[in-house]
Amino acid sequence: MGLCITRAQAYFYSLGWGCPFGAAKLNTDKAREYSSWLFRTNTGSTISPSTAWTLTCFNSPFRDYIVSKIVDDIKKNENPADKGLFLDAVWWGVYGDEWCCCDYCKKAYRAKFGRDLPIARILRWEEKLSPSEMRQAIEWRRDTLEDVYREIVAKVKAIRPDISITIHGLTGFYFDSGDLLSRANCLRMSDFAYFENYQDETFKQAWIRGVARKPTTSAHTPYFSDSWSFQDPISLYVGDVFRSVVSGLLANGCFTMAIGVQEGTKDIKVVRELVDNEIKEKRQYVEGASPVLYAAIVYSEAVKIYYRRGDPEKSPLPGIQGAWEVMQRLHLPVEFLSDMDLDLENLKKYQVVILPNTAILSPTQAAAIRQYVREGGSVFSTYETSLYDESGERKTDFDLSDVLGLKYTGMSVQASDIVPVGGFLTRLQGARSAYYDQALRVTGGSVLTEPLTGTTKATCAVLSPEPKPSNAPSVHFNNFGNGKSAYASAELFRLYRTSSEPYAYPPIRRDTFGMEFRDIPFMYSRMGWIADLCGEVLSWLAPNPPLKVEGSPLLGCTFFEQKEEDRFIVHLVNRGVEKLGQAFDLEPAKLLIRKDFARPRKVHTAWPARTDLKVRDRGAYLEVRAPKTTISQIIIIER
Repeated sequence: MGLCITRAQAYFYSLGWGCPFGAAKLNTDKAREYSSWLFRTNTGSTISPSTAWTLTCFNSPFRDYIVSKIVDDIKKNENPADKGLFLDAVWWGVYGDEWCCCDYCKKAYRAKFGRDLPIARILRWEEKLSPSEMRQAIEWRRDTLEDVYREIVAKVKAIRPDISITIHGLTGFYFDSGDLLSRANCLRMSDFAYFENYQDETFKQAWIRGVARKPTTSAHTPYFSDSWSFQDPISLYVGDVFRSVVSGLLANGCFTMAIGVQEGTKDIKVVRELVDNEIKEKRQYVEGASPVLYAAIVYSEAVKIYYRRGDPEKSPLPGIQGAWEVMQRLHLPVEFLSDMDLDLENLKKYQVVILPNTAILSPTQAAAIRQYVREGGSVFSTYETSLYDESGERKTDFDLSDVLGLKYTGMSVQASDIVPVGGFLTRLQGARSAYYDQALRVTGGSVLTEPLTGTTKATCAVLSPEPKPSNAPSVHFNNFGNGKSAYASAELFRLYRTSSEPYAYPPIRRDTFGMEFRDIPFMYSRMGWIADLCGEVLSWLAPNPPLKVEGSPLLGCTFFEQKEEDRFIVHLVNRGVEKLGQAFDLEPAKLLIRKDFARPRKVHTAWPARTDLKVRDRGAYLEVRAPKTTISQIIIIER
């Protein structure tokens, strides 16, 4: 896949005037001749993200021009090595908080809807439109994007059925820009999903694999200069950092490659050879692997667009990334589930579904979740989940009120404490001594609720905005049908992500002369109690994951199955290396295998070296003690 991307990118750059797809070089005759094809803001100006090129409009004749250009060049190209087509930097009609208001867009919109195209800067929602009208305009842009890509895929495949086609699919989501257009359907029309790495690579890979439901690959640009991109200066250890990043990508089923470096590169050849060899050796444990399913984190495009409405404080990104990081800290199997897939068939694949402030659910989606829980599934939801309609307007009550066992009564904007009651959340009872004084303090407000009458319920924690606890549930359990629901009134996952940046404190030791010094670094988080709380909630909702790991909070874990080889693959990655810029050993972890899930014939490490591991009985589970993890390990469970 990496070779495919490299060749596809180089090949396509010979088209489209030598710049990212959907753009034109301003200094070319073609761009000057057809200036009406360019993206126009509501003031008539063009947009040039780069000094070399500007955006074009796919409602203009540029669409037919570029599609025919691609088709002609595909027909002429007889090089069998060119087996990929990559469309880069796709800004189709939307850029930042602007959308194209050229004459072609205005004409097309009026022809379809009989009204003028809204010309507002869309993320600021300044146009006096109803929410449904704004939604109509945004979905029109999305449909145009998908229609263009669908045409390209169909025409290219008709000529070269063997060619692999993809787009740069992640930009609009990850960088939380004003790009309101979903890439998910385009990724599903692709042969595989591709993205570029800049930061939080492992999270991006896990997200795009779940949303695209396709094999993935990435291009990684290592910065081997005096400072690592987005990091403190760690040039002495940059090779370890790069290996850690690549290990995390491979652990999530993604093949990656290094495509470029900054000036000032140090030891690039050595590091790239090291990484290339590691990728080659690990390929056999990634190809053909499917994830072990236990928990799913729901990602919603509707929440990103219609709930967010241009307010960064309501972006879903911190919440879903926080949920993923909590699951990494708990060392449990987790996948992402797109709101496009919220139907009963997909939900029933998981023991528990996590809704991190999934504020918008369609009636069909809410009905599917309700039936999923009724039939024995479990959901863990937070904050304003199911409280908004599909256009982003707040309702008077939760759509999932009966599932949650709660009714909505209002909002509290003040900081509150979570106070465990009734013997629940016992691990948190002593949390005030284990963490900072404000360990159980939630900021950013909470949803106020009341338990429904006649429901099987248990409020296990309450808010405490005053010196004494209130009766407002902070964490609430409910039995619904044959299933279970847990609800947290605060945005716990967002709070974990935004308040949980790790702090590195090498422990103080004394040498033989009694002098203090610090050596191997470790980290802890003042928001660790949130992960503990979520762990207790999950132990009630879905107490028997098929596989799990006990180990350092810095240890990342993924779990896959290779059915043809009749084995499970467990990846262990030291996530602290990337944060600290230095390799160090994490204490041995324990891998737990549920007995009714797998009876291993043999368990052994496959990377960095093969070592047979002993299997011990531990009640409902089998326990395997793994060696220390320096950068990464791969453990094989042979059935």
